[in-house]
Amino acid sequence: MSIETLPQQFDDSVATLLRQAIYLSLDHNIPENAVFLAERLNAHASSDDTILILATAHYRAGNFHSARQLLKPCQSLSCKILYAKCCLQTQLLQEALCILSDLMHILKQDEKNSKSNLNIPAVDLASFHYLYGEALR
Repeated sequence: MSIETLPQQFDDSVATLLRQAIYLSLDHNIPENAVFLAERLNAHASSDDTILILATAHYRAGNFHSARQLLKPCQSLSCKILYAKCCLQTQLLQEALCILSDLMHILKQDEKNSKSNLNIPAVDLASFHYLYGEALR
């Protein structure tokens, strides 16, 4: 092991421990602690994934506006679905419907292709269709 790889391994270990503590806090319904830890994780290694974790913690804490602001620039499917949920919670129905309609179009295009690029689990599809129905209601 070289001295150059030690900081990277330390960073990975810290990120792993923070993720575990965040999920544990969310599992035990302590969203304020999860927000605090997720902010540390995002400061440590910012990515769409860490932003999604932080936004999820904010969402579970009832901070829908904060979660929505964090998710706005993200492009992943999971981020867009949580963004739409935040829009529904804050009564921004048109914005939620616009996001979900765009995603529905992408999903339909993906179904037409013989090779699926999205590889979405059935559970995510079910929750997506539920949200789409809620936005249309």
